Amino acid sequence: MPLRVKAIHDIWSGHQVLVHLDPTFVLPPENVLTYLPVPGDLFYYYRPRNYFRGAPYGRSESAEIGIVYDRDTRPQGPRGPEAVNLFATISSGLEGFARACEDMIYRGQKDLILERLE
Repeated sequence: MPLRVKAIHDIWSGHQVLVHLDPTFVLPPENVLTYLPVPGDLFYYYRPRNYFRGAPYGRSESAEIGIVYDRDTRPQGPRGPEAVNLFATISSGLEGFARACEDMIYRGQKDLILERLE
């Protein structure tokens, strides 16, 4: 940390943005959930090579961080609900973050810095 990345709006999961990581960055499962997240949840998930039919986002495998910004969200992909590793929560500024996420629907990806605050 900090992690400087491009965030895009997720096309399958609802009110969520995602960050693509280097697919060689594979973490072991920990705190794995298939659940209905709440705004502010951050989670990691990995989809192995050949998981996808085709290559959405130009990727045949994917390591990602998902960030939920509103209700009515469920981490899922082309095969349905995803089991994800919940690892953090946004503790402040969620309203402004949600507005920026909604703007991505119309204007595309945005730069994002993920960092841990002490």
